[in-house]
Amino acid sequence: MDGQGFSTICSITDLDFEGTGVTAYTAKIANSKEYVTLSGTTQAAAGEGLVVSAPAGIYVIPATSGLTRSESNDLIGIISTGEQPEISPADNCYALRSYNDGSVDFAKITSTVTFPYGEAYIQLSDVQSALNLAIKFNTAMGIKNVSAEEETESAYYTLSGVRVQKPAKGLYVRDGKVVLVK
Repeated sequence: MDGQGFSTICSITDLDFEGTGVTAYTAKIANSKEYVTLSGTTQAAAGEGLVVSAPAGIYVIPATSGLTRSESNDLIGIISTGEQPEISPADNCYALRSYNDGSVDFAKITSTVTFPYGEAYIQLSDVQSALNLAIKFNTAMGIKNVSAEEETESAYYTLSGVRVQKPAKGLYVRDGKVVLVK
């Protein structure tokens, strides 16, 4: 994928993302259960599920120590091969899904799978019929160094800052706000 890539991770050690080129996020399910808000973080405790974003490449994330898991993070991380749960549609779980245009959401797991070690998912406590949960960022984070002549009122940008002429379904930034195109 060109540009920013998104993924989930869960580490067996505390991590420090400061200065690595990788942006890490915790996730909080909205009360309406229609979307997930991602909040940037520079450190994460062992076993904490995260969404991470970075351009394609290889990154070294230094280990640190003494951190505790965030109580406001709804991501469930899989820290070891012994904890890999078998998830069925009845479990009401959602996994991160990326699209070719750079947009992302959390998609409902619709068949029984064994969730992979080192990744994370979201589980809703009550049954939801929605097949996906939109993602909102707590701050505008995807567009960098856009010059004034490039901006127009009707311009759409992917979350990684790439201008899109005709947006497909997904999340975009338009006029400084994250919008969902259905």
